[in-house]
Amino acid sequence: MAKTVVLWFVCTLLCACGGGSNKAGGTVPAPTLSGTLTFPSSVAKVASKEVAASTETVTLQLLDLNGNLIATASVSSGTTSDTYTYTTTATISKDVILKAVRGSQILRAALDSSTYTLGAIRDVNVITTTAVVVIEQNLGITAGALGTPAGPGSPPALKTQFPATVEIKISQAITAASAPDATNFTTISAAYANLAAIITAAIINNIDPAQFISGTSSATITTPVTIYRVSSSGTPVANSLEPGQIASSVAAIISVIKSSGSDTTYSISGIITLNGAEFSGVTVTLSGGNTATTDSTGSYVITGVSNGSYTITPSFSGYVFNPANAVVTVNGANVTGKNFSSANTGSILIGW
Repeated sequence: MAKTVVLWFVCTLLCACGGGSNKAGGTVPAPTLSGTLTFPSSVAKVASKEVAASTETVTLQLLDLNGNLIATASVSSGTTSDTYTYTTTATISKDVILKAVRGSQILRAALDSSTYTLGAIRDVNVITTTAVVVIEQNLGITAGALGTPAGPGSPPALKTQFPATVEIKISQAITAASAPDATNFTTISAAYANLAAIITAAIINNIDPAQFISGTSSATITTPVTIYRVSSSGTPVANSLEPGQIASSVAAIISVIKSSGSDTTYSISGIITLNGAEFSGVTVTLSGGNTATTDSTGSYVITGVSNGSYTITPSFSGYVFNPANAVVTVNGANVTGKNFSSANTGSILIGW
């Protein structure tokens, strides 16, 4: 019995200290940031002038909002010819723009430092690139300025825009646009979907999408683009924009996005209890990136939430909640009564 106890104690110490995990005697730290880079196929590839992904040089830079280089990431080939993976162990303490480059193709993503956690995953793709343009328009900044020396000077906090929330809205708009039975398809939904379509076309044509949107690129998109309008019944109707019509349509799309930048936002609130009593200090996270913490009464309020569907998840180390998360739909009003409970004691059992 004594030998068993001693062996258990030694094993416990080794596990707690990371013994045996590597030759240096410590645990291998997880990458500070990682994710995928997904490019749309270029015109050259579409025309069967295929270039193997393994021979293409892909880079990823982490830049502050005024274009100062914070770090470069290590990029590897992914599961398809247009998808790559990256990792970086750089310390991230401020809002950043991720800029991925493959030849003449450019993707961007915004990372709000207030939502960053160690080991975070941040993908970079057409939707994140579109979201950066939307954020720039909402902030009154020229498309492509964030992450360049021509940036905003005194950078606004990206948390005022909630990049992940913007990306969800764009993704939902794209999904709704392609669904023939979609309802409540709005003008702003069409603008988001259409902007994403034009940005995709720009990247396919090896044009910096930010320069194309801002009108500073002399290059032209040579392929038609499918865009959408809202029918009288609130459903999406597809139209084809010929190459010569694309640039002139951008201004109208941007105008709609700018006008929606001051849209009313709403809140999601509720109460969290522990064994029936108030549970303070619980973090409640919205899938769009917003967070809130319960106060001494167990109450929380997540603010700045736009219309859309979200998942909210409570967390507190060592505790399990019922339900584990909840799906919430915000539609023109504050949402209340999203409550959670926990019956955990929070005790840590120690064997002897």
